[in-house]
Amino acid sequence: MLDLIANQLHELGYKHMQARSLKPKHIEALVSLWKDQRISVGTFKNRLSALRWWANKVGKADIIARDNNAYGIGNRRYIGEASKACGGEGGIRTHGTLARTLDFESSPFDHSGTSPHWS
Repeated sequence: MLDLIANQLHELGYKHMQARSLKPKHIEALVSLWKDQRISVGTFKNRLSALRWWANKVGKADIIARDNNAYGIGNRRYIGEASKACGGEGGIRTHGTLARTLDFESSPFDHSGTSPHWS
C-alpha cells in the first residue's frame, strides 16, 4: 500500500521525497487524486489508514485528520448484511434423479449436511 502511495505521489510531481518529508499538501493531493479516481469508500479508508500509519511512524501524526469525515468520505456499504445462517440451505447440490446420480455426486463434500429442496 505504501508503495502505491509513494508511486502516486511521484506521479503527482513530488519526485524527491523522503519518508519524513510527508506534509499536508501531499495528503491533500492524494485525497484529491483518489476522489477523481472514484475509488470505493473502503479502499479510500484503507489508504488513509496507511497514510496515518506512515505519518505516525515519522512523528507527524498531526498532519492528517483523525476522522475520515474531514475528507468528505462516506460510510462503507456492506453487501449481504442479512444473516445467511438461517435455514442453512446454501450448498452444493446435484441436479438429477436419485437413479441417475452417481454416489460420489450425491454425497456431500463436507459435513454441512445441506438438505435438498424437494418439489
